[in-house]
Amino acid sequence: MERLFPQLINILDKEADLYQRLLITLGEENQFLVANDTQGLMTVSRRKDTLALQIRSLEESRQLVTEKLARLMNRSISGLTLTDLCERAPEAFADPL
Repeated sequence: MERLFPQLINILDKEADLYQRLLITLGEENQFLVANDTQGLMTVSRRKDTLALQIRSLEESRQLVTEKLARLMNRSISGLTLTDLCERAPEAFADPL
């Protein structure tokens, strides 16, 4: 189980980074819309699509790791929260979660 927590932390860190990049990209998209810049919109649209695919892939990975943790903890995946994981995580991994 201990090896799953670093995996989960890594996935969550990457997801947070991608969502931050998506937020910046959406701001750029708004600027291109206001400026009526179709070329800029096409570029930012492709970047948005790429980010969405990366986020979806990470989310699937996160779900797999969370399902494994739930099974090891004899918990239902639907009732498992991040708080539950923090409480059951070894001390070295609780803070980063």
